Amino acid sequence: MKNKILPMVAYLLSVIFLSSLSAQNINAPHEIIKIMEKSEVTYSIHMLEEPIPAPDHSLNLNLNENYVIEEEGNIILKQVELSQKAIAWKEKAEKHYMAKEAPEARSFYKKILDAHPEYSKMMVYIGQTHELEGQFGKAKEWYEKALDSNPLDYMANWFVSRYYMEEGDTEKGLRFLLTAHVLNRNSPMIKAELQSFLSRSGFSYADWVFNPQVRVESTGENKVDIYLAEKWMGFAFARALWQFEPGYAESKGGSPENISTISEKEAILGYIISIAEDKKAMEEPMNSTLLQTIENKELDLFIIYEMMLPEYPSIAFLLPEEARVKLVDYILKYRINETGNSSGKKSSSKKKKKNKKKKK
Repeated sequence: MKNKILPMVAYLLSVIFLSSLSAQNINAPHEIIKIMEKSEVTYSIHMLEEPIPAPDHSLNLNLNENYVIEEEGNIILKQVELSQKAIAWKEKAEKHYMAKEAPEARSFYKKILDAHPEYSKMMVYIGQTHELEGQFGKAKEWYEKALDSNPLDYMANWFVSRYYMEEGDTEKGLRFLLTAHVLNRNSPMIKAELQSFLSRSGFSYADWVFNPQVRVESTGENKVDIYLAEKWMGFAFARALWQFEPGYAESKGGSPENISTISEKEAILGYIISIAEDKKAMEEPMNSTLLQTIENKELDLFIIYEMMLPEYPSIAFLLPEEARVKLVDYILKYRINETGNSSGKKSSSKKKKKNKKKKK
């Protein structure tokens, strides 16, 4: 492999990118190429014969069984573990709910909640029993109780969003709905409701997918095959080093098995330099958004929302609340457009129209 002189535009992009990450241990593409040239690993490069299809993450869902506790300054993710008695109560409650016997279902949900006060989903279910009876004020109260108990409850965020929208506070309702989306990034039902609301309000969700045209695999001891589309070359080289170069990930404070924002930043730097001379590629919605986040020093949000959450949705549970708020801001800024605008550029969320609530 021979190192090439970077075109001027690519060079300037790398300078801007690296200057914004000056405190981080990021290698530029030409440094990565030098490491590959000196490596004991043989990296073989192949052009992809067929495009890699966009991954389907629709079954990669978070369950509403999680909550967090803080111990000695550390956030620990825990999952509700029901007693055998509570499991039996839950089965009875579900039968009553399906039969639209709201008071009976509610009594069993409250038994479970008494036994497991950390199980905020039971508060959501109690709220739904009140909806069955048309007691919408009480339903909203229970959804808000669930949020007070457990802000990670995506169902409570989702269901309470409808009440704020019906009350005319579409701004607040949309933020709750987007929070539910962040907490369960791949849920087709939440996404469909978001798209429906935006469509009625004259907006749309820019529904592109981050889909690197890269496949890296080990083919034997110290042998790695890299399959790529041309503009993904720099991205692919960084991925190959992180996965297979001995000691490389550890030198950055990571490991080949664990995801890292540094690994993604190195890959992204290689990618934007690869497309820097391609004006058409630079104007694509995904690339336009990527470049804007770099310019606005919001690349971490791009990485978390576009690259990490689709594959590892439970990461959302471990983020501090302020990070989840910033992710909602990211979606409003970069993913929601006025109808007909697919550029990924910012649209004001304040123009949302009043939405009528749909019951589930």
